[in-house]
Amino acid sequence: MDNIETTKAAVEVAKSAGDLAVLAKAIIIGFGVMGPAIGLGLIFSKGLEGISRNPQAAGKITPWLLMGAGMVELFGLASIGFFFLLK
Repeated sequence: MDNIETTKAAVEVAKSAGDLAVLAKAIIIGFGVMGPAIGLGLIFSKGLEGISRNPQAAGKITPWLLMGAGMVELFGLASIGFFFLLK
């Protein structure tokens, strides 16, 4: 009789594990998109602030600005990759 109860409990745990995987995917995408969005906002706001203070430095600031934005965006793409790795 105990084996039947143990098996039923194991089946219930397996069913709830599928629900947890959906929750994990939602959290990964949520934080994976929110973090780079905040980072990109900060990068571009500070870059434009620097250009507005010294317009002659726009040629030096812009490449670094775009390189930083690309690096931050990489983290967002990595979170999408982790999303597809979860089953």
